[in-house]
Amino acid sequence: MNNELKKENNIKDITCICSMFCGTIALIAGLISFLVFGILFLVQDWDTYRSCSDSAMGPYVIVALILTWGNGKAAKNEKKETSELVVGLIFYFLMNVGFAIWGGFELWEKSCPDLKNTNLWNFSLAVFIIQITSAVIILLIPCIIGYIVSREKEPDTNLSDTRRQLYNNTNKV
Repeated sequence: MNNELKKENNIKDITCICSMFCGTIALIAGLISFLVFGILFLVQDWDTYRSCSDSAMGPYVIVALILTWGNGKAAKNEKKETSELVVGLIFYFLMNVGFAIWGGFELWEKSCPDLKNTNLWNFSLAVFIIQITSAVIILLIPCIIGYIVSREKEPDTNLSDTRRQLYNNTNKV
């Protein structure tokens, strides 16, 4: 029975490692695709953007492409003090909200009709959605951490009952 538990744990560990590896590769591929398509659409629709005198959609996309690396750096696994993490979360939240506001104005207030039919406009919309989503996630992180910490402090009486049942079931075999 003990060997079966070890095999099951090994399979779970291997599955977890494979999932993390595949997820990392998918994130890297997505980031590279994001950057490549952003540059491609910017070059492809540059003349259309330039003909729209009130719009600053080109600089918005350029800044979004540059700051993509900054958001990636925020996710690095470094040991930081709690105050540094809080300041970092606040900074990235405000940055994402600020650029999302700028993007919203560029998309819905300053775009020319010709610009709305381009891949640059669609890419800007995708950047806007990513920034809003990032801001919401960053806003929820402290809530989730607080919930997890509060759950760890509460004694779990069901856990000892579960252990007792598991022990009794293994002794029967």
